Amino acid sequence: MERAQAQLEREWLDRLATVSGRADELCRFAVLFGDPQLALTAVQRVLDITPEEVQAVAKGPVAPRQPRGARLRAHRAGRQRRRGRETEQ
Repeated sequence: MERAQAQLEREWLDRLATVSGRADELCRFAVLFGDPQLALTAVQRVLDITPEEVQAVAKGPVAPRQPRGARLRAHRAGRQRRRGRETEQ
């Protein structure tokens, strides 16, 4: 549990290491949850989860997979390297 929490915290700090990373996270929380301020407490909320809470959820019924959000990826315009040569997109 501690290892998973430490890994999550490290990944979160990596995402927030740049201005654009912070902006992305604030926007993501604003779009998905309606409150960008939740991004500021996200890691602490995860770190506050206890092993007992994880076990309780794990023992519960398995719900059908439901979409909980969208993952958007930016399309790279311009040149992209493919198989050792540059191509125009």
